[in-house]
Amino acid sequence: MKKKTAALIFAFILILQSASLNALAADTEIPTEDITGSDLTETFTESSKVTRTTEKTADGYTYIVQNDGTIAIMEYTGGLSDIIIPSEINGRTVSTIGNEAFAKQTLTAPLNSVVIPNSITTIYNYAFAFNDTLTDIVLPDSVTWIGSSAFTDCGFTSIRLPKNLTIINEYVFMDCTSLENIILPENITDINRSAFANCSALKKISVPYGVTLIDDNAFAMCTNLQSIELPNSIKIIGSSAFYGCNSDLMLYVYEDSYALEYAQRNNYPFHIYENAHYDDVSPDNWYYKYVNWAYSHHLMTGYESGNFGPADLLTRGQFTIILHRYEGSPVVTLPSPFPDVEAGLYYTDAIIWAKETGIIGGYDNGTFGPVDNMNREQLATMMYRYAGTKGYNTSKRADLSTFPDAGNVHTFAEEAMQWAVAEGLITGDNGYLNPQSNANRAVTATIIYRFLNVYQ
Repeated sequence: MKKKTAALIFAFILILQSASLNALAADTEIPTEDITGSDLTETFTESSKVTRTTEKTADGYTYIVQNDGTIAIMEYTGGLSDIIIPSEINGRTVSTIGNEAFAKQTLTAPLNSVVIPNSITTIYNYAFAFNDTLTDIVLPDSVTWIGSSAFTDCGFTSIRLPKNLTIINEYVFMDCTSLENIILPENITDINRSAFANCSALKKISVPYGVTLIDDNAFAMCTNLQSIELPNSIKIIGSSAFYGCNSDLMLYVYEDSYALEYAQRNNYPFHIYENAHYDDVSPDNWYYKYVNWAYSHHLMTGYESGNFGPADLLTRGQFTIILHRYEGSPVVTLPSPFPDVEAGLYYTDAIIWAKETGIIGGYDNGTFGPVDNMNREQLATMMYRYAGTKGYNTSKRADLSTFPDAGNVHTFAEEAMQWAVAEGLITGDNGYLNPQSNANRAVTATIIYRFLNVYQ
């Protein structure tokens, strides 16, 4: 209870600081009473007047049956520290984790790890709050809503948020002082008040393109935060968004963007990314954000004509260059290992480096085929091997049998394709994998962006 009270007091202090900086209205205040039975932002019953009968399973789950027939877990008293939440109870789908269901004060044993099934779509307020012993949690992509303070004061060092999440609600990760790495999903638009306040172990944040709001105190007191990438989609940043952060916090911003104006106005150190100015790419194109990102990070360049060529096919040599550039274009000293890769060509050093590091292997006949078009399974394989050389966790797998052409994936690429689909790097093409389909430049920029959004 002491940690719970301390966290709420901290939230109140942050809001007062924000109010003094922004002259915020009274609606910035939050309740500071005991959270038991609280209902701060969302409810999972249609009306507070509705009385529902709770039931309990033999293994300690108290639940209600919702109007749609699915189960909402209300409380857990089973006494396990490592929990695998069931996807069904008594033949009904478990879709919801209710307010405070696994909050520390409701548990009978310290909580260490949680696996949430892919039947869950909604996690409500304080659902796992104050579990400073919780170091491992798996959130499926089925989750579309995470309520206020759901993970306040938890103990994990990293977390990957569901890709279908669109809003980071207020106080969700406040006081998660061990959190070093957070992977923000590509689809989010808002990072709300105090979402990551006092996450003092965070060092680097990459905000996805599409985010328009970073609210007051969103990253307040993140004292070790060294850099944050801010896309040019942002329209509002609260003046206290980075209150109490490291004075050397570097903002990476785009030219002619609101984030640049914010950095200049508030005297933050900043680095400017140049926007891509291609004649054949406009902000209305679905691939604009990916192409613009790849250009600004010097991974893909256009043609002398001023075009990017989004529909042009990418060669194997060109894709190897992209990875080589991302590594900082390391110098190579060995000769070319392939008879069809001559010395001194624009792709030679990249191919030598990729062979040395185990990212590429070449064809069975000993050649590499640098000017051959890169297909989707080859791209996935090279990304998979590259991730392995970096020590990234590549254990996630998808069931490819849901695609009618899964049998077309070559044996050498099976694990890589399973991984690429599981991580959302490859999402299918009209319901098909099309593993031998050639990758164009727009698709390649997209996959690279998604990869680095997952792992950087």
